[in-house]
Amino acid sequence: MNDGTEGWVRSEFVAPEAEPAVFVAETNIYKRPDLLTKTDDKFFKMDIVAVTQIQDTWAEVKGRPTGEKWFKSGWVKADNLSYSQIEIAMAKFAQPILSEPFDEETPGKIAEILSNQDLSSSVFTDLLKSALDSIRSSAMVQKVDSALAQ
Repeated sequence: MNDGTEGWVRSEFVAPEAEPAVFVAETNIYKRPDLLTKTDDKFFKMDIVAVTQIQDTWAEVKGRPTGEKWFKSGWVKADNLSYSQIEIAMAKFAQPILSEPFDEETPGKIAEILSNQDLSSSVFTDLLKSALDSIRSSAMVQKVDSALAQ
C-alpha cells in the first residue's frame, strides 16, 4: 500500500503487470487459445478482469465472473474486451447494482450513475437505461394491479 502498510494476499488474486479490462459481451472461457478447448465457464458483460497475455486474437485473463465465489482464469476472444477507463468505471459502479435483486433504492442508484456525465459515453449506458425502464414499468404494473385488487 502507499502508506507503507504490509499484508498478505492469495496469489490467485494478484496479476502483476496485467492490464485491467472489462467484458462488453458474454464470453466463453477456453483452456488454451484454441476453439477446441472451450470450457463450461463464462465471463459476463461488465465482468472486470486482469489481462495477463495477448496472443493473436486471444487474451489470457483472470477474474471473478458474476455470480461466482472464486476467480477463474483462461483464454477468451480479445474482441469481447474493452480497456477503456470509462467502461471499466461504469462496470465497477453498475455491475454490483444490476447483479443484486432490485429494491426501492435501485432506480435511484441507477439514475445516479446515469447522471454522471463522465460516464455518459459508455457502451453500458443503454443497458442501464433499459434496466431503469424495466424497473419503472414493473413498479407501474404493481401499482395498477394493487389498485384493481381494491
